[in-house]
Amino acid sequence: MGSRISLRTTVKRILITTLALFSRLYMKLELTRIEKACTQDGIALETGDFSPILHPMLQEYIRRHTHLPDTQDIFDMVIGILRIRNQIDLAHAMMQKSLSKRLSILTTYDDPTFQSKVVGTSQGKVVFLSGYYYSGSGAALDYLEGFDGTIKWGPKSELRIIKFPGGLADLLNRLRKKGSLEIQDILDLYLHIVGTFHIQEPPGTYSMQRMVNTASQIIVHDAKAQGYLHELLVLFQQINELMGIEGIEKQYITLCRAGLQRAFNAIMISNHKRILLVDQGITAWRLPYAELVVPAQFIIVHRDPRDQLVDANAAKVKHGGREWTAEEFCKLYVQRRKLVAQWVPILEAQYGHRCLLVSFEHFVTDHDEESKRIREFLELNHIKTGNKQLKFDPTVSIKNIGKYCSILSKEDIALIEQSCIEYLD
Repeated sequence: MGSRISLRTTVKRILITTLALFSRLYMKLELTRIEKACTQDGIALETGDFSPILHPMLQEYIRRHTHLPDTQDIFDMVIGILRIRNQIDLAHAMMQKSLSKRLSILTTYDDPTFQSKVVGTSQGKVVFLSGYYYSGSGAALDYLEGFDGTIKWGPKSELRIIKFPGGLADLLNRLRKKGSLEIQDILDLYLHIVGTFHIQEPPGTYSMQRMVNTASQIIVHDAKAQGYLHELLVLFQQINELMGIEGIEKQYITLCRAGLQRAFNAIMISNHKRILLVDQGITAWRLPYAELVVPAQFIIVHRDPRDQLVDANAAKVKHGGREWTAEEFCKLYVQRRKLVAQWVPILEAQYGHRCLLVSFEHFVTDHDEESKRIREFLELNHIKTGNKQLKFDPTVSIKNIGKYCSILSKEDIALIEQSCIEYLD
C-alpha cells in the first residue's frame, strides 16, 4: 500500500511540475506574440516583468477552466495588470487594440439579417429572477426551466454585468458622482466584460472581481454566447466614445437599455429560445438598477429570515466571507424588504416593469396555487413542459423549511422573531 501511495504521489508531482513548466513556456510564447503585436501598432510594452504576475493568473485560469487561455485572453490579462499599476494610458491603448481584435473575430454577428432581429423589439420574454441572497429564488428558476423555450442566463452562474464591480450600474454610479466617465471607468467595464481583472486577494478569500472573471470567461468561450458577447462589446464601444464628456447620464442609460436588449435578443436568437430567465441579474436589494433595462418581468422571492440566515451564512463562509450575526442580518433583512416595498411601485409606474412577489415557503408548501400565479403572471399556461420540470421537486425543497430549528441558537431565534416579526412565514 505504501509503495502504491508513493508511486501515486510521485506521478502527481511529475504532472504538476510538467504543467507548471508547460504553462510558463506557454506564457512566454504568448507574451512574445503580444509584445510583437503591440510594437507593430506603435505601443511600447516591456513584458519581461509581467511573467511573475501572469504565471499565478495562468495557473488559476487552468484550475477554473478546461482549456488554456488564448492569446487574446492573456493580452487582456496584461491590460488588467496595467490597470492595477495605474499605467492607465498604456492600458487604454492596449484595450482599444484588443477591442478591435475581438470585434473582428465576431464579424459574423454584424450580418444584416442577424442585426435586423437583434435591434428593436424584444425577441421574446425577459424574466428577472431576483432574490435576497439565499432567499429561494432558485426554486422558481428551477421550476421555470421546465418550460419549453426557456433558457437560463448567465450560463453556469448569475448574470453580473449589471450589478457587480465594473458593471453597468457601477459605472452609472461613478458617472453621477463625478459628472463624467474617466479612463479607469472605461477600463473596468472592459475588464468586466472579458473577465480579466487582476485579482490581488489570495485564492479562497471573497472577491467579487474573481466571481466576475469566472462568469465572464465562461461567456467569452461559450459558442452559443458569442452573439451576446458581440452586443456587449458594441455597447462598450458606444460607452467608450462618451469618455470625458459631461452631462451624458440620460444618454448612458438609453445606451444601456438598448445594448442590453440587443444582447438579450442575441441569446434568444442564437439558442432558439423565446423566454430568457435572467438569474439574479438585478437582485432584490438592487431593484433601482432596473432603470438600465427595458420593460421586463420581475419575480422577487423572499424567505423566512430564520432559514435564510442559516443558508446565507453557510454560503458566505464557503466563499471566504464572515458570518453575519443575527443582529446584523436582521438589520439588513428589514432594510432590504422595505426597499423592495418602496421600489416595486416605481419599477411598474416609471419604468414599465411588471413585478410578482413570491414567498419561498408558500411556493413549496402550496405549490399548485403558487405555481399557477407564476404561470398566469408570465402567460405560460399555453406552453408545454418537458422533463426539465422535474428539476424542481417541492418534496425535496420542503427540507429547507424550518431547518433553523436545529441550527440557530434560542437567543438568535428570539432576536430574529422580535426584529423581523412582520416578515415571518
